[in-house]
This record gives sequence, structure tokens and C-alpha cells, in this order.
Amino acid sequence: MDLTTKISNYLILHYLNMFPESFRPAILTSTATLFGAFLGAFVAQYISHLLAKKRDKRNYFREIFQNLYSPLLLDVYSYLDIATHFRRGHDIKLEVNDEDILNNIIKYIGDNLKYVTPKLLTYYHTVKIYEYQDDFSGFMNEFHRIKLCEVFLDEFRMVSKKSGLNSRRNNKEIIRQITFYRIWSMLTYRYNDIYPGSTLLAYKFYFDNNKFTLLNLYRLKYFNIKFKLSNYVYYYLAEKEGFSKQYLQWFNQKLLNLLSTNEDVRKIMFLFITKRKYREHILDMINALDKPRESYNPNSYLNPLVSNIFFLDIKSEVSSDFVELRISIINHSEFIADIYMENFVLLKHNSMSIKQLEEKSGIWDGNSYSYKQYKLLPTESNEIQIVFSLKNVIDLGRYNLFYIYKNKPYPIYELQRSVPTI
Repeated sequence: MDLTTKISNYLILHYLNMFPESFRPAILTSTATLFGAFLGAFVAQYISHLLAKKRDKRNYFREIFQNLYSPLLLDVYSYLDIATHFRRGHDIKLEVNDEDILNNIIKYIGDNLKYVTPKLLTYYHTVKIYEYQDDFSGFMNEFHRIKLCEVFLDEFRMVSKKSGLNSRRNNKEIIRQITFYRIWSMLTYRYNDIYPGSTLLAYKFYFDNNKFTLLNLYRLKYFNIKFKLSNYVYYYLAEKEGFSKQYLQWFNQKLLNLLSTNEDVRKIMFLFITKRKYREHILDMINALDKPRESYNPNSYLNPLVSNIFFLDIKSEVSSDFVELRISIINHSEFIADIYMENFVLLKHNSMSIKQLEEKSGIWDGNSYSYKQYKLLPTESNEIQIVFSLKNVIDLGRYNLFYIYKNKPYPIYELQRSVPTI
């Protein structure tokens, strides 16, 4: 028997000894009753407090659910479906604009910042930065806008669970949509462009619905880390003084082989695509996207895909008077693509564009290269020859070949020396 028990027994006996023996049972009974009532009231009050706190917390998350997530949820679903639709020009109405939907999503989040979580606020702030800051990468603005929708759905899954409004079917659909957005953002980061991910996700009907699980969603984080590490190391070394650009290209080639090859993209897609014929088709598309990266100088290719048009097998020949580029193009869509020769521009920062020699440039028409508009049929491939005059051009370094699509220039190829063999 410990000291505390001995002291309490002594106090009780001492207290009882103060009263006649005939009163002691009544005193014990009344004391026990009072103590029991006090203990019961305390426990009841504590439980009531816990239940009220739980109810208030649930009501708080329900308010967030109703004012932030519920009005936007279908728009977030629709944006992905429209932007990556397989038959967008055929099944989607012409007046529907996915950019308008995305801008409305961003605006609504900004109008209801009091409901957002710190994580969602961070991504919203990053998106807003690009409204006044130039995106010199050409893809990070699109990447963060896609990432904002992914984080929105991830936070929605947490809020719906805490609000008690979640259901098994609803949770399954949320995980499915988060998976699509995560793959889209990862591929955008992987290829430094939004179009490769949009092209691959156009075949999201290949995905097995049984593969949309939290386990597979977490597995995607592994590949995400590899892609980010690859880009981080490359751009970190690019800023180091005295580090030769040629050796940097050679190092990046080794790094791409180690960290972020097309094998990783294949593993990501095959994580959710199980049928063999679907896998074979997706693999052909991945190989087409990565074909420039597997060439002798992969860093020369900046955007192998622009709006479902592949620019492959680019060959350059430089003389003292001109630079000649030959490009194989493939229309990887179900619609006719208009190719305009004047949309190819050779340009570098803070310099005028190099003039294109129209008499020597053009698209192959079966007999010769003709400088004219060409309608590239679905799945059709052709070759383009572009010749630029080097008159008054002193240094060709850092010149990029751009293709202008919808008034936006997309860098396709960088004129540079070959990677040194070591």
C-alpha cells in the first residue's frame, strides 16, 4: 500500500471517528452520493464539451465545403476533361473555352481566400505572380496552374472527410481526378511543356478504374521527385560560372538517362494502363515524344510537340552565308493542321530575328519545297526546309527556332555545337 492510500484512509477514518457510530453509514452513503453526482456531472460536462467542439469543427469544415469547394468542384473536373479531351474539336462545343474555365477557378479562389488552407494559398500566390512576372521558362506558369487544381482537389478530399459529407463513391472520383492532375503536372514538368501531358491524357479512357487508389497516387510522388531533381541539378549547374555549356549539356544527357528517361514516363502510364494493346499504343507515343531526347544532342530540342504537331529529326547545316534546317513534322491529331512557313522564326534575346529566305524555304509537296500554306492531314508526316540568311549576323550562339501558334512563340530547337565525346 503506497503512502497516498495510507494518508487517504487515515483521513477518512479520522473524519468518521468525529461522529457517533450510528451516523457513520448515513455519512458514508451521502458522501458517496455527492461524490458520484459530482463525478457524473464532470464527466457529462466534459463529454458535452468534446461533442460541441467536434460539432463546431464539423460545421466549420462544412462551411468551407459549401462556400469554396462545392461551387468550384465541377469546374475543376470540367477543365481537365475539356483541355485533354480526345475529340475536343468534334465533341466539345466551339464556344467552350478551357482557359476561361481555369481563369474563373483562379478568380473564385482569390475571392474566397478566407476559406483556403495555407498549402492552397501558397500555390495560388505562385499563380498570381505570373500575372505580373514574365515566364521565361515557357511552361512554369502552366505547370503551377495545373498544380493549383491538383492541390485544390487534394485539400477538398481532406475537407469533405472532416465535414462528414464524404462518401466512398465521391472519394473514389476525387482520387481519380487528383491522379489525372498529378500526372499532367508531372509530365508538364518532365517535358517543360504542357502539350505532351495533354496528348497522353487524351487517352485517359485507357486507364483501369481499379488502379485509382491512394497507394498508386503516393507512388507518383517517387517519379515527381526524380523529375524535379533532374531539372534542379541542371539549372543549378547552368548558373555556375566557369562551367562549360558543352560539358553541361553532356552532364545533363547523363542526368536525363539516370533520373528522368522515357522509361519513367512509361512506368507512370503503365501503373494505370493494364491492357496490352493500350500499352503498346501509349508506348509508341512516349517514344515519339522522347525521340529528340534520345538523339545525339537532346538539349537542342526544346519543344518536340506543339498543339499535337511533332517536330522531329531536326538537322542543321551552317555556312558563312546561311543556316539550313530540315524538320520532320507529324500531325498527331484527328484534325487538319494548317502549317504556315512564316510562323517559323529564328530569334534570340535582345536581338532582331534572322530573315528567312523564302526562295529556298518551304514544305515538301512531292516535287520540291514550296513556300506556302500546307494542310497537314491527320497522322500525315512531311518535311520542312527552312533557310535563314546570316547576313549581318556575327554570332549564332543562343539562337532558337520558334514556331508561332495562336500568337504565342514556342521554342523548338536551339542552334548550338555538338556535345563533346568524353
